[in-house]
Amino acid sequence: MASKTFKFGLFTLQPDRGELSRRGIPIKLQDQTLQTLCYLVERPNQIVSREELRAHLWPDTYVDFDLALNTAVRKLRQALSDSAENPRFIETLPKRGYRFIAPVDEISPESAQPPAVIPIVEQPVAELLTEDQLVMEPPPADRRWKWVVAGLLAVSLLGTAIWAAIPRAPRSAPIPRLDSVAVLPFVNEDHEPSIEYLGDGLAESLIGSLSELRSLRVMASGTTASFKGRDPRAAGRELKVAAIIQGRIYQRAGMLVVDADLVNATNGEEVWRGRYRRRVEDALDLEEEIAAEVTRKLRESLTEGTVSAAQLAGSGRTTRNKVAYSDYLQGLFEMRQLSSAAENQAMGHFEQAIALDPNYVPAYIGLADTYEILYDWVLSPADTVPKARSAIQKALDLDPTLSEAHMLMGTVHFWYDYDQAAAEKEFRRAIELNSNLDDAHDYYGWFLATQKRFDQSFAEHHRAIELSPFDLQHHLTLAQSLYYARRYDEASEELQAALRQNPGAWWGHELLGWVYEQKGDLRQSIAELKRSVELEGKIPEPLASLGRVYAIAGDREAALRIQRQLNETAKRSYVSPWAMAILDAGLGEDERAIAEIGSAYEKHSWLVNFLGVDPKLDRLRSDPRLERILRQAGLP
Repeated sequence: MASKTFKFGLFTLQPDRGELSRRGIPIKLQDQTLQTLCYLVERPNQIVSREELRAHLWPDTYVDFDLALNTAVRKLRQALSDSAENPRFIETLPKRGYRFIAPVDEISPESAQPPAVIPIVEQPVAELLTEDQLVMEPPPADRRWKWVVAGLLAVSLLGTAIWAAIPRAPRSAPIPRLDSVAVLPFVNEDHEPSIEYLGDGLAESLIGSLSELRSLRVMASGTTASFKGRDPRAAGRELKVAAIIQGRIYQRAGMLVVDADLVNATNGEEVWRGRYRRRVEDALDLEEEIAAEVTRKLRESLTEGTVSAAQLAGSGRTTRNKVAYSDYLQGLFEMRQLSSAAENQAMGHFEQAIALDPNYVPAYIGLADTYEILYDWVLSPADTVPKARSAIQKALDLDPTLSEAHMLMGTVHFWYDYDQAAAEKEFRRAIELNSNLDDAHDYYGWFLATQKRFDQSFAEHHRAIELSPFDLQHHLTLAQSLYYARRYDEASEELQAALRQNPGAWWGHELLGWVYEQKGDLRQSIAELKRSVELEGKIPEPLASLGRVYAIAGDREAALRIQRQLNETAKRSYVSPWAMAILDAGLGEDERAIAEIGSAYEKHSWLVNFLGVDPKLDRLRSDPRLERILRQAGLP
């Protein structure tokens, strides 16, 4: 085996020495378990089949291979504190194999030593906390309190902060201009499940606060998520920002400890560091204090027009209720899992945050965003959009200048109301309020594609990518708009590049299947659509697309089987009429397809907005019934 050293998360793997360590502490693994890890780590982001593992690691055939491999993977997850349901390292792909999904860095042996841990002075609690902080709040009349204290409340990070700045060598030169910054998700050093959500949540809150600085370009969370735990200089180069904010969260002697660093991404120099220590029961608002301290440093290099730290802390977009903040962060974490079960949990957390603090604007935005994710893919428009609209309107009532709320209201007008003028007004207002809101440019580009204003559409998509270059959604929506413009080669190139970086993106495989269909490569189209179905499995649309291409390719029986399957599914759960229409059109059942499109319009399916540009419906679009729907929906 080649003499290499790999670093991922807190772990160092040296295959030639047969050693795995966590921050320098060896972890003992049996030989086959270690060899399994080595094989996966040397092929990051690649699907490794069970058959491939068997051929390389278990060359002798024997009946207990499945048991041996399952045992090895289970032991690896235990060693890495990983989870099969929410993996950070080893992803299981049912019926296909495994994939190592964490970022892997190959490092030289001399740099493979674990980083030094700055010691914490263990002072008595009474010397660390004020008298007010030592007083326990009476528990609310809420059965969730015990759970919050044990887990969520440990990491709410709300209130007055106690921090100790670590001494640094004085600088002889002024701080260089730091006009752009990326906030990386904070690393959960102890892999403690009860605080796992905080790493992303704290970064998200910090991004929101720093975005108030008009002279500062702040990378969106969709771009920074994949850089968690990475070297700040390497992250800065790839993200093209001047500064990186990173942090670590861990527990010591029953206390929660948060380290935060502002690093010059050009030379790796530490501009500022703060250490924060709290009792678990008194977790208070650190995010505002970290933002204020970072702002003080950034203000030295920013141009005029920067808001003050006091203005930042008083922006009115935070809560003083520590349990509400916990629920909000937990909701964000669940929302990003992109599964129907997780989305339902996210809604519960956002609703609880609102119940605890009815004026907490971000919770309304999170709730509306979650409803819109489920809209028409998992739940019916009638079950989601009215609730989303109510949450957005409440956010706007509380803060009329909130760009995210205007953007989401634009999607409601666009997707549900078919009010194209109102949608464009809201999208433009969102961009006017915050020209760096990447999602607003992305949604506006999508909208413009439905209006056949493709040059403007591509400009908005490219602006979103410029602001958040590693956000997968921006690349996929650009590819979809290229597809609607019949620029199939460009769409294919965009999708293939995106899938090389994110091979598990089911929507990307579906879009690529659409592109191959239009290019006449039905074999490749079927392969991509099958992959999309394997990756997603619950959303009906990819399956309907697969059935459509089976029909076009001449396998009518396979298409009819999928049609029957979707009809049975529709008896138990929501299936968008639009998906059925696409399949019916492929089967040549034109009357049924037109009827389904009419039903989709009546039910306010957001996909109806693509009726005027979707090449899959070119043959039917001249039908008077569809022309009438186009007029009623305000589509060209």
